[in-house]
Amino acid sequence: MIHPVFIGCDVSKSHLDLFDSETGQHWRIDNTQAAMEAWLGTLERREVTVILEATGRYDRCLCAALERDGRPYCRVNPARARNFARAAGLLAKTDAIDARMLARMGETLSPSLST
Repeated sequence: MIHPVFIGCDVSKSHLDLFDSETGQHWRIDNTQAAMEAWLGTLERREVTVILEATGRYDRCLCAALERDGRPYCRVNPARARNFARAAGLLAKTDAIDARMLARMGETLSPSLST
């Protein structure tokens, strides 16, 4: 069985914090179309699913970039993500920790994909 790879993404107005569950790598990129396209280019042919909290207007550019690149993604309700973090004992609150927690949530719960 192939283990799915999730990239957790904490979205803010100015930047995205990303955590790769396979490599353990963390990135911070600008929340701009150009930065997202450059980051997506680094993924090449890797099969990954991006999991992010639904943040309204701040995640729109990312979702559009993922769709253009043919990447699966999942937008989760922020309350559901917070409940998962609490249950997992991940009480610290930083963007990098949130990105890691979202990747872990994807691995644990295999949430439905957005399209």
